[in-house]
Amino acid sequence: KAMQMADGQLKRYLAIIQLKADTPLADLARRVPGLQRFISELSNGEMEQAFRSPEGHIFGVFFKSKKPEAIIRSVLDQATGNGDGFLVFEAGSLAATKMFGRPATWLQHH
Repeated sequence: KAMQMADGQLKRYLAIIQLKADTPLADLARRVPGLQRFISELSNGEMEQAFRSPEGHIFGVFFKSKKPEAIIRSVLDQATGNGDGFLVFEAGSLAATKMFGRPATWLQHH
């Protein structure tokens, strides 16, 4: 069982969010910015989109937060619906990059 980090220790994360495959484009246009706002609130705005699938159903966001993992999970649980999924993990040091300008720059400077 993973130990929870105390509130106050700043850590870098990558959140990968997968919205239900049959989510209409109009709903994606509303929901994706909403989910990004939730992550922005967790991170006090210290975030950068890492990637997005062509359809927009799957996207990744790098962010920094002092919140405990349990809080991050709770916020994403509330922000996602049935059929949606997410994976959040701590982002370590950048090992290598090619053709990922903004996300790689964000990792290098945060």
